[in-house]
Amino acid sequence: MSIIDDIKSAAEVLRKADNIELYQKLLTAQKQALEIMEENRNLKEENRNLLKKIKIKGDMYLRNDAYWGSKDGKEEGPFCTRCLNVESIPVLLHQQGNPAYYQCPNCKSSIKARPELDQPIVAKKFNPFNNGYDL
Repeated sequence: MSIIDDIKSAAEVLRKADNIELYQKLLTAQKQALEIMEENRNLKEENRNLLKKIKIKGDMYLRNDAYWGSKDGKEEGPFCTRCLNVESIPVLLHQQGNPAYYQCPNCKSSIKARPELDQPIVAKKFNPFNNGYDL
């Protein structure tokens, strides 16, 4: 039997005994017990969510201004540092035109997550005699 069932049983006995004052006090206690149980449920849910967020961030490491992780021995990432630090959600960054640069689809922040892949843009000169461009 739960505490609420015990209070209900006691309240029923007091109601039948015609002790209204104690019956009302017991109903107040029952209401408080229900509020405590609801608060306890909310705190447990919050605790589960916080532990999940800690685990997600704990499995990642920071490199080149982005979070990276590994799953089954394979590297995953890059993930947005802002979204993980502020919102505690791992958002996979999307590669932009240059393979070194990535952008977050959530917060739109851009970073150079893979500097080893940086490909500088090569300027081309227009050659009017060639109908095209020369390097």
